[in-house]
Amino acid sequence: MQTIKSHARINFFNAKLNDSSIMMLGSLYCFVCAANHLSFTLAAKDLFLTQGAVSSRIKKLEEYLGFKLFLRFNRSIQLTEEGKQLLATLEKSFHSLSTTICDLQNNDCSGDLFLSAPPSFSMSWLTPKLVDFEKNVSKAFHTSLYL
Repeated sequence: MQTIKSHARINFFNAKLNDSSIMMLGSLYCFVCAANHLSFTLAAKDLFLTQGAVSSRIKKLEEYLGFKLFLRFNRSIQLTEEGKQLLATLEKSFHSLSTTICDLQNNDCSGDLFLSAPPSFSMSWLTPKLVDFEKNVSKAFHTSLYL
């Protein structure tokens, strides 16, 4: 059974986007929405789906993954430990994806810049220039420089 699950994961992440992988991405986003609300009903409203459609997507996702994402009670749901871990990773991933798309749409570049220089050069020349550079960069690109 473990081999089948591992094989399924490898196929999903290594495959080109197709109908199945697009549906999986939709189910993962549906999971994030339901997890953030801790409600299939509220997630359904946000996603313009029925509560049953959200529940069905989550159930199919759980079957595909091979573990439960939610503990279901009469009128509430709660994340399992696996669900909490997956949610944290997906939120970072969706945030990164959203940031990248926004940067590409605006022709922006983002990321960290690391500099290395001898201490004498840094203190006498580089540090004073970085203050002016930070002022200009933060105005133009809405970023901050941490010294």
